[in-house]
Amino acid sequence: WGLSYFRMSLDRSIQAISYSMPVPPAGGVSLSFLRVGVNDIRISDNNNNQLDMYNHWEGYGMISFALRFSKLSIGGNLKLFLNQLKKSDLSDYPARGLGLDIGINYIVNDKIVLGFITQNLAANYKWGKTSNKIKEDIPVLSEIGILFKYSNNLNMSTQFDFNDDGYDRLRVGYEYLLTETQYPLAIRFGLKEINNNEISFRYYGMYLGFGITFKMNNDKTMYIDYALDPGSMGEGLSHIFSFSI
Repeated sequence: WGLSYFRMSLDRSIQAISYSMPVPPAGGVSLSFLRVGVNDIRISDNNNNQLDMYNHWEGYGMISFALRFSKLSIGGNLKLFLNQLKKSDLSDYPARGLGLDIGINYIVNDKIVLGFITQNLAANYKWGKTSNKIKEDIPVLSEIGILFKYSNNLNMSTQFDFNDDGYDRLRVGYEYLLTETQYPLAIRFGLKEINNNEISFRYYGMYLGFGITFKMNNDKTMYIDYALDPGSMGEGLSHIFSFSI
């Protein structure tokens, strides 16, 4: 099982929890939930007079299944989307929806692993509480990733995200493993391309992090990971924690 908590700037937060189990002979299934929220959104008129305060969160519950065939793995996610916009008077504007992800993972050799996923297939929100609901399509997003194991201690990964609307983003990450210590330590550095259609150039946000591994008495392993997000648009620091067993 795993747990993640992102404490972010501007009253934003992300929480995630997941549980996975093997399905013999070569499969796996998992259940997970992700929630993204922001509090105290100030709503103003043209003269900057405050009209109201909103809180908003959205997320999804997900069931995942995958099968492995030698070097190739194929899997999918079925997601139930949830969206909640709430005013200070406690009136709310809910939305629900369904979506599907399909992905593959291929081990080329002992140094290179390839992955591809298409997310949010046939996904949309339906806003409102009555039969006359408003439909909002959720954009389909595809991702291609490559992991290169440069040595026993150094890994490099790159990921490219894109969709049909012209959105694209490149990410690059490095991980150095210190395995000779009592508690194995991973030191990480990453770059993420900032794709903003309102500016004429692109730049990269920098990220730092580490992970530490603990062996437990009952033959299980606990992983603790932390990353520092300095922000890419001047919004301030964000702290990202993950725990898994």
